[in-house]
Order: sequence, then structure tokens, then C-alpha cells
Amino acid sequence: MLRVTTMVTLASLLLVAVQGAGQDLISPEQAKKSVRAFEGDPNLEFGAIKLRTEKELLPPEVLSLWPSGVPLPREYEIEAKDPDRRAWSVNARTGEVTWAYYPDAIPNVRSEEPFGPLTKEECRQIAENFARAKYAGFDDMNFELEERWTGEGWEFEWKQKLAYGALGANFVKVEVNPADGRIQVYQALRIEQQQPRQPKITREQAIEIAKQALKLVEMEGVETTLTTSPTGNVRWSVVMGGALASGDYLGGIVYIDAETGSVIDIVYEAGEFPQRTMGKGQGERPIGHRRWQIGAVSFTVLLVGIILLRLWRWHLLHLKSSGK
Repeated sequence: MLRVTTMVTLASLLLVAVQGAGQDLISPEQAKKSVRAFEGDPNLEFGAIKLRTEKELLPPEVLSLWPSGVPLPREYEIEAKDPDRRAWSVNARTGEVTWAYYPDAIPNVRSEEPFGPLTKEECRQIAENFARAKYAGFDDMNFELEERWTGEGWEFEWKQKLAYGALGANFVKVEVNPADGRIQVYQALRIEQQQPRQPKITREQAIEIAKQALKLVEMEGVETTLTTSPTGNVRWSVVMGGALASGDYLGGIVYIDAETGSVIDIVYEAGEFPQRTMGKGQGERPIGHRRWQIGAVSFTVLLVGIILLRLWRWHLLHLKSSGK
């Protein structure tokens, strides 16, 4: 099933607006200085630099629901001077580099099977050394590692785990090319994170609540993740699919308040083809055949749209840099 932890990580990027609350914006020259320090190159020259505001970072429906008192996101998007194709994002309030993109390290052809000569473990060590060097306090964040093959290299993501096993917002992600050990992408988030409050709803109870919310009579698969907000609120994210009483398939992500058991929101799975009828031995549908639509609208779920825009921007940069 779709990894809810991936969606949680993507959504956590949106919390960058909370980071640096109350601080004035840094200048473009200060942003460039941050990138030069990040790259260890005081002579690094730049091309385009742009301050991206909330109107560019947030879809209108999200902007209209943005809570008062939470600073609107600002970031500098900086490109290296041609023919250098590197690019960076800098938090316009704190000056921290939150994204670095190295397109020359990304192969032109994807591979379903990992290639070498570097092993996954060798790439992990390269990624960890880079993350530790770029993310101050890396060893104090109680990170746990997740890793996967992207088709272009190895991705290593360190996610913050807090009390009760709750997934926090802070993370560091590094992608490495195993052909030569070069870094492909760096992504990070740093915010003030309170310890989560103790959940009163167990995993088993959350699964049952989600099953009832989706009105399923039979479950095909389930994944659960306990997450926490920067202020310590806890919720269960339950990814579930199964059969309705009619026999049709329905899937979705159900967000549940881990203290009260109330359903916060549901993101339904909406196939790009007619719903199929459940049956034994049919297995799961490929993730590539899925898309997600917003059900009962909440601010938290709408925020996922911002990340989709950011990923699309990355995709366009990738296409541009590869000449496609």
C-alpha cells in the first residue's frame, strides 16, 4: 500500500512556516552567503535568485485557510551561474539551506535494479557523512533511518522519532549516485518540536475506527503511523483498503486524533478507472495506478498540495537540466 510515512514526510515540509517565527527576512546577499557556506566555496557565483512568497508556495485554497499567528512561508530559490546547474532553497527567515539539487549527479536513464560499483552501505556512509556535516545537531535529533532505491540512486532519510514512537516533523534526506558517490539531492527541515502527548487510542483501536469511517466490511491491507505536530498533538494516520458491502473496493488515509479517537479527516483513494470488485487472490493494485482526492477538507490535508507543487517544480528543473 501507499507508504503513509512518505506522505507524512512530505506534509512535514510545510511546517517550515513555523520555523523562524517572528524573525525578519534575510537579504538576498545573506541567502547567497548561506549557500556559499553550505558548499564550502566562498567564490561560488550565482545566476537567478528569487524570493518565493506564499502566493507562489501555497495554493489559493490553502492560503485562504492559513491560521492567523503562523508566519507565512518565505524562501529564496537560488540557481548557480551557468553552466553550473545546481540549485538551492534557503529559509528566508533563518538562512538555513533546506534543499540542494545537483542534476549532474543524476543519471539520464532510470534503472529498476540498483547499480554500482558502490554498495548501498557505502552510499549510506557517504549520505550520513554529508547529512552530519550540513545539518547542525544531527546526532541529537534521535533520527531513525529509512532507505530506498529511487531508480536513479540510493535515498537515505533520517526521520525524528519521539516519545511513544511518534514521528516528528524534523528530517534529513540525502540521495546518492552509486556510480561515483556524488550527492544528488539534499532536503531537510528543522523546527522547534515539543514532545508528544501520550496517545489514549491504541493502534488496534485506530484501525477499527478507520475501518468504520471507510465503511469497510473486509480489509485488504493496512499501515499505521503515529505522528505529532510541533506543539505535541498526536494523531494516527491509517492507510487502509478493502471491500464495501457492495463488493466494490475503497481505500483511503484516515487521520484520527490519538487522544480522543475522533476522525480528523479522510483522504479517499480515487481510481483513474472504475472501481473493481474485490475477490480472493486479486492482490493489491499498483501504486502507479492510484491518485488521491480530498474528502472532508481540513487545513492539514490541504497542505499536501503545497508539497506536490514543490515536487513538480523539482521535476521541471530536472527536465530542464537534462535537456528533455
